[in-house]
Amino acid sequence: MMERNPPTAERRARTRRRAAALLCVLGALAWGAAEAKPIKITTATQLQFGRFTRTNTAGTLTVSATGTRTVTGGVVALTGGTIAAARFNITGDPSVNYTITLPPTANITSGAQTMSVSFNSTLVTGGTLVRMLNASGTDTLSVGAVLNVSATQVAGSYTGSFVMTVNY
Repeated sequence: MMERNPPTAERRARTRRRAAALLCVLGALAWGAAEAKPIKITTATQLQFGRFTRTNTAGTLTVSATGTRTVTGGVVALTGGTIAAARFNITGDPSVNYTITLPPTANITSGAQTMSVSFNSTLVTGGTLVRMLNASGTDTLSVGAVLNVSATQVAGSYTGSFVMTVNY
């Protein structure tokens, strides 16, 4: 019967290095296999411009990301009605940057009548199209817009939608 040689200090150290290297490789494989949590967006508040009228001059009505309304040109703000920036709840991986893509314009309609709505980064919370989810993986994003009112715009209750995309 053959006896095994007792492990030497050098053999024990080599075995520990191999085990440590194997753990590092397994750790790297497990980390690389992790998938990002899907980023999701849900609407919390609809964009609303409130009540207004126009003179015989074209103008604009702007709702900021904070919900402040301003008018230019022949647009006259009226009291009443709801004024609100669109508000969205974003969820995904904690502490990760995400980007926002807004359309340059969208149309709202009332019967056969249309008005153009314009979007830009200055009308987004913080004035930027790159934001970060907090440590819990959430963020609240507000989006305002500019309503372009023509000099011959017909009165009505206008509705529409726009597509906003968020990505890691």
